[in-house]
Amino acid sequence: MAIKSTLNDVTDQVVEILTTIQTPVVDVVRQVVEAVDGYLPEDRPELAFAEQLPKPAELLDRGFAIAAELNDGEYAAAKKLLKHQQAFAKSMLDAFGPLLPASMKPAPKPKVAKAAAA
Repeated sequence: MAIKSTLNDVTDQVVEILTTIQTPVVDVVRQVVEAVDGYLPEDRPELAFAEQLPKPAELLDRGFAIAAELNDGEYAAAKKLLKHQQAFAKSMLDAFGPLLPASMKPAPKPKVAKAAAA
């Protein structure tokens, strides 16, 4: 059990370090995308057949699902790292979102109306 506990502790430390490093990277990418997006024309051309292609987020999810299947519960540490890296990759994809053609952008998340206080 000591080895498993040590592995879990190391995994937690690695995830914490990755978060510390990757969060500012996503922030910088968002700033660069905002700057670049301001110089691009609003009526950017669509990619041919883009609506027939999977959305970038779907591809990302499929790739991480395959990695998780290959891992198939053998190593909790690897699963934890994969889940963390998937969240990072989604953050990066979200940061690049404004530069994607409209047909490649994810559907906007529905906003939930707050219930009126009685």
